[in-house]
Amino acid sequence: MKSRQAWIGKGTRVVKSWILAGLGVAIAVGCSAGGGSGSGVGNGGSGQGGSGQGGSGQGGDGFGGGLLDGGGNGGSGGLTSDAACQSFNQTADNKLQPADIIFVVDNSGSMTAEAGFVQSAINNFSNGIASVGIDYHVVLISADSNDSNGICAPTPLGSGQCPADSNPPNFLHDNREVGSSNALQILIEEFDSYKSMLRAGASKHVVVISDDDSAMTAAEFDAAFAPLLAGVDPLYSSYTFHGVYGFTKPGPFACLGGGTDPCCGSGGIALTADVGTVYRDLADMTGGEKGNLCEQEQGFVAVFTRVGQSVIVGSKLACEWAIPAPPQGETFDKNKVNVQYFPPGSGNGESFGRVGSAAECANVVDGWYYDNPSSPTKIYVCPQTCTRIQAAGEQARVDILFGCASEPAVPR
Repeated sequence: MKSRQAWIGKGTRVVKSWILAGLGVAIAVGCSAGGGSGSGVGNGGSGQGGSGQGGSGQGGDGFGGGLLDGGGNGGSGGLTSDAACQSFNQTADNKLQPADIIFVVDNSGSMTAEAGFVQSAINNFSNGIASVGIDYHVVLISADSNDSNGICAPTPLGSGQCPADSNPPNFLHDNREVGSSNALQILIEEFDSYKSMLRAGASKHVVVISDDDSAMTAAEFDAAFAPLLAGVDPLYSSYTFHGVYGFTKPGPFACLGGGTDPCCGSGGIALTADVGTVYRDLADMTGGEKGNLCEQEQGFVAVFTRVGQSVIVGSKLACEWAIPAPPQGETFDKNKVNVQYFPPGSGNGESFGRVGSAAECANVVDGWYYDNPSSPTKIYVCPQTCTRIQAAGEQARVDILFGCASEPAVPR
């Protein structure tokens, strides 16, 4: 961990920040300054807030421009030599974006073997995601183990108490029998049953496993499903669809004598009722993974691995930071917080102004907001701001500053 020191005024305050892996976040808190003379580190202007670099004047009772600059009503200038100020620092808890994954498994009579493959593979899938530090929620929509083609998720993902295998907070089994062609309809019909597992800011993934095609088209599903996600998480309502389905449907005589098509099963019987064209279209539309159900157990292991990799790659840096506790004797003021962004190679910070709520993000150029405006515990940046930060790479830095009146966001 690399640190730097920046002196404000005449040695009266030290602010430390760290460059973290992927993104540097500095957290600094200061108290107000007393009277006296000092030098400012503002942005080149003069007045109540603070003078330009190298300016001087009387310190006041507030904070001026610049990085926790200490000018005030008494005139221009920075913190003074007799200012009894403290600073404290804390490493920001940068983490990967959480992931919410919904599995829908066909329970029709031809899916007995596939139900077993899912039951075997789902633990390795969730363990792989957790191993890289991604906080996951898994929803399984399928009949439970009381059904001949039902599923019971084993421990550690499931509770181990079949058929009641739900295991909060990470795993929910929505016990609903899924037919051969209604998986997408059930995803929509059951939304209220599992929406509590979908979190703001989490990536969303849907995995459908069926040996048939969908009665609902890709366009119909997207038109119905996307608004439901937006109702839960208006800023991150996109999803990635993954399908495990039959790539071919052998003709009535193609499997006689064994056949060469992977979708020919034992006894000359086709493994698929139809080609999953709708699932293919949704995967293509959203950039998801496609797996051939006819490859059976080996294919399931491979496609679950690829879906897991897709979840990991898709989970970028989470653009949120916990608000640290104030130093002893100080009180956190939610109206005196600012966020500054430093692009790679730039020493000039760009302020991101505050918006009242996530709903206001669409109306501003960049911005940030609290998780709970009345009693905040976290700082979030708006989606467009998050995209900028994530795209900037390792040399970008974000400073979260405490002690100055919050700046409003710039409107579009």
